[in-house]
Amino acid sequence: MIMGLTEYDGHKLRNVDEADIDLSDIGTLKEEAEETQHEPVTEDAFGTLVERFKTVLGDHVQGVRQSKTLVGSPARLVSDDTSSNRNMFRINRLLDKEHELPVKTLELNPRHPLLHNLSGMIASSPDNQMIDVVIEQLFETALLQDGIHPDPASMADRLLVLLEAATGTPLDHLNLAAVAPEANPVEPEAEAAVSAETADDEEVDHD
Repeated sequence: MIMGLTEYDGHKLRNVDEADIDLSDIGTLKEEAEETQHEPVTEDAFGTLVERFKTVLGDHVQGVRQSKTLVGSPARLVSDDTSSNRNMFRINRLLDKEHELPVKTLELNPRHPLLHNLSGMIASSPDNQMIDVVIEQLFETALLQDGIHPDPASMADRLLVLLEAATGTPLDHLNLAAVAPEANPVEPEAEAAVSAETADDEEVDHD
């Protein structure tokens, strides 16, 4: 019923993750961004940052671009699908039905300190594995905030490595390779399906 509610008290209701929402000209948000955050990453540096995100995340995102709504967060996921199908992942997941993780667009906040830090790391040491680890964590945090992360516990090892780095462990003492993004990571649902098929094949062979 809530999903069918499109208007209230004369105001049109919109989903917060709609891709075309632009709040950049709203006075209070604009003032808050200018007062509390850094200047935006330069256009060239932001373009390099976007390309690195695209390389790391691959087909897990529909695209990567600058946000026109974010003030306090570094990134968020938005959907270009305005139909009711956008909510079917959550519904099917709750009903324990077959479902696929929706592929959305990742928006980045060029004023956020974390994006400034990543941009600086790319400029000074582009081969630093920590860059890709942080990008993957930013993406999965966005999935979590959107309520669609398929397996939040899978972030635990990566978060521990990031905590080690934040508390002083030298980079060359960290096992970054163990938590670096894979080219084509297997989603938990797909992995379970593969395991089930393997078990069935082994049972048939045994018989």
